[in-house]
Amino acid sequence: MSEKLVARYARERRGEGSGASYVPGLTQRQIARGVGRMHRFCCTRCGGRQIILGSDAELATFLVAHWNPDTCDLNEYFPLSDPAETELIASQLGIAHPRMRDGSPSMLRTGLMALRKTGDGYAWIALDTLACQLAPARPAPDAMRIVGEYWRRRGVSWQLNRSSGFNDCRVRNLWQLYPHSEYVLTASPNADDQVQHDALLAELRRCRYRSLREACHAAARATGRPPGDGVRAALQLLATRRIVGRIDLPDLLLQPLSGLKVTRAARCG
Repeated sequence: MSEKLVARYARERRGEGSGASYVPGLTQRQIARGVGRMHRFCCTRCGGRQIILGSDAELATFLVAHWNPDTCDLNEYFPLSDPAETELIASQLGIAHPRMRDGSPSMLRTGLMALRKTGDGYAWIALDTLACQLAPARPAPDAMRIVGEYWRRRGVSWQLNRSSGFNDCRVRNLWQLYPHSEYVLTASPNADDQVQHDALLAELRRCRYRSLREACHAAARATGRPPGDGVRAALQLLATRRIVGRIDLPDLLLQPLSGLKVTRAARCG
């Protein structure tokens, strides 16, 4: 990588900042050059800034990391800003380092950095994604092996997520819950929302129905609201863990009430 390009990345502060001020290592134009489906959304946990991800598989890694209650911040496309160091690691591993058209070493990146609370403070975890819909057992590319060793030498945990994207029920459900979590965090439920929450929680405690969907409809009838309001209440309560259940099912609302737990968390809003 040319010194001029390295200087430009530094001038643009790529990989610097935290929360709302973080600058990803890739621009929107660079992400759009990929072959995956691009996703664009805002994240309150990341300071409310816009997140842009270049594939379903990368979105899956983000959603799983975001769902972890200990996650405090997420930095996508984090650049490893010293190509000379990663080139040395590649040489020591006996593998080829990716190169640019002019023959200089490319700047490698980690797909996602997650900051998590630990018992005695906070720790960063590096997460990379390998799309494996068609070949679940495909080996990690050499570039990812270099990135993994880079973080190992720094004492940072590195994980490779083999993702099938939206073929995974859990990922589809997390993507369904995500906007409801954002709504609760940013807009706060209004009085009508809270009435529906309380009605649904009351139905869950009575446990008169077999599935969550049936309880949603019963709560809506009890408050004179359309069935969709009961479903929305359930998704908001699941998204905020006021209701705890399985998220790896084909349909979140078909899980039996016997498998759900109502927590003692504060009321939404």
